[in-house]
Amino acid sequence: MDGVVGSPLVSIVVPCFNVERFVAECLDSILKQTYENIEIICVNDGSQDGTLGIINSFAKQDSRIIVIDKTNSGCGASVNLGLSRAKGKYVGIVESDDYVDPDMLEVMVGAAETCSLEMVKAGFYITYKTYEEEKWVLRAPENKVFSSTEEEGIFFEQPAIWSGLYLKSFLLENGIKFLETPGASYQDTSFNFKCNLMCKRCMVLHKCFLHYRQHEQNSIKSGGKVYAICDEYDEIVNYAKRKNKFSDFEKGIILALLMGGYKWNFQRLPWGKEKVNFVNRWSLDLKRLKGEGVMPNERLGSKKKLDYKTILHFPSLYVLRYRIKDLCRRS
Repeated sequence: MDGVVGSPLVSIVVPCFNVERFVAECLDSILKQTYENIEIICVNDGSQDGTLGIINSFAKQDSRIIVIDKTNSGCGASVNLGLSRAKGKYVGIVESDDYVDPDMLEVMVGAAETCSLEMVKAGFYITYKTYEEEKWVLRAPENKVFSSTEEEGIFFEQPAIWSGLYLKSFLLENGIKFLETPGASYQDTSFNFKCNLMCKRCMVLHKCFLHYRQHEQNSIKSGGKVYAICDEYDEIVNYAKRKNKFSDFEKGIILALLMGGYKWNFQRLPWGKEKVNFVNRWSLDLKRLKGEGVMPNERLGSKKKLDYKTILHFPSLYVLRYRIKDLCRRS
């Protein structure tokens, strides 16, 4: 589709923060796309290493690269700023420590244009130092146009916002943007939920294009940011209510997602006060949601319903139960 007169402009937002080791490979991979009608919006989030110099040097070599330099305010604010400046019909987000295959945009734009999609998602590679794993979208049909109400499994896939392409007008009309929590992680959680909640024309491709690099700088590995997940679910609930999509269907999905997300974070924390404090917060959040009618349904299953009741009423018992299980595994 590259070179075709009238092919739609695609905007790729690349938030950058202290990624001098990776950003050159990231930008090089985007510039090598077979689909060439693109702009690359690099948002430097107050990097303190050589990141800004690298992206500026790339911009001097290719006019499709736009550099925005700002003081540090977090990834969410960076992506929102990039999206607000985007001129493309479609927008994508590529993290600056990842890289993409050359045919990514050609294939995704082709699907979006052919099927009039608001969102198209693909699989991705989890990239380690010596090997890669393919990560597929398994809970939604492939190569079929669907809405989230028809295929709710899409809600339970890994957010992976960077493996998607979005119709910009769809994001604007539905007020879909990132929660701007300074220094926080997990900001793809609420963005992904909003897209799934509002999307009427989505498609999943049986392709992997993006290489999601695993390394020690990944923000998701920072235990100190665990409470950011709570902010994300507050935003999810508030957004669903604002959009009048807070029926039993959405409430059930929200609770199931929350239970899984909070448990994953609970398991990552070291044993001690941090774990206890987090479960106490979990309990308070469940009580507040219960007051808004967010209650367990068939999506949780018997084991997760037991977890729900224990955390709601006896958070310390939940911690003790998992401590005993952990000790038994180690013995």
